[in-house]
Amino acid sequence: MKTLIITSSLILLCLLLPAGLVAPRENMAANTPSAHSPDITADVVKQIKKLQSNDPYTRVRAAYALGDMGYRAAPAVPFLIKALGDTEVGKSLTEKTFGFLFLGGGGRGVSTAAMNNLVRIGAPAVDQLIGALRDPNSRIRYHAASALGSLALRGIKAQNAVPSLIEALHDENSQVKNFAARSLGDIDDQRAVEPLIHTLQDEDMGVRGDAASALGKLKSKRAIRPLLAMLKERKQNYQFAADALREITGQNFGDDLQKWQEFCEKVNLDNDR
Repeated sequence: MKTLIITSSLILLCLLLPAGLVAPRENMAANTPSAHSPDITADVVKQIKKLQSNDPYTRVRAAYALGDMGYRAAPAVPFLIKALGDTEVGKSLTEKTFGFLFLGGGGRGVSTAAMNNLVRIGAPAVDQLIGALRDPNSRIRYHAASALGSLALRGIKAQNAVPSLIEALHDENSQVKNFAARSLGDIDDQRAVEPLIHTLQDEDMGVRGDAASALGKLKSKRAIRPLLAMLKERKQNYQFAADALREITGQNFGDDLQKWQEFCEKVNLDNDR
């Protein structure tokens, strides 16, 4: 009878493995490339394996080691993207022992380490980060959105991400929308102007603020009237509208609506790119 139970359990386990019903790091381990794989070096494989460690601090260090390799770590990108969903914090022995001396207890989040080092790897990460904007895990989506903006700030072309980031402005998760708006401002592509104007009406005040800031970076006169409307409503985060108007016009009237309206009456707002 005992033998029958063990055999049945093994059969069930074999059925569950292909279905993906195992812990994420176990799935990752099953797909880890070997040093004999084309275009991958032994040190990259070593760090990918460490990225699947049960110890979060080891995973954090592996992410930074892969970032140090830059382009050479391109084969590790799918594993780092998976790590964007990691909720654990990696702490060194010192931080574990004397955590009370550190702000917040010390340590670095595995997901943040993965995001930072995807940015350090650079261009090879762009396409897969775009794909990650549709991941079922919202933590992966918002880290991917953030990373795409950071890549643009480092001078890496991320224009291909614009349509997907515009789509992400409608995400059910507010953090995804926040980072999508910020990154659209950082990428500096005029295709984002109208979608960001629409996002000024989002129910989340943080999303509205980030949309206004992004419009300020894009410097399109098309955004002036909607930003004036946001300033007039005096809803939370309306100050971001004033800041954006300053960025677009070069004028600084703070949140003085009357002065902004008087200025804009003298400016041709219908002649814009």
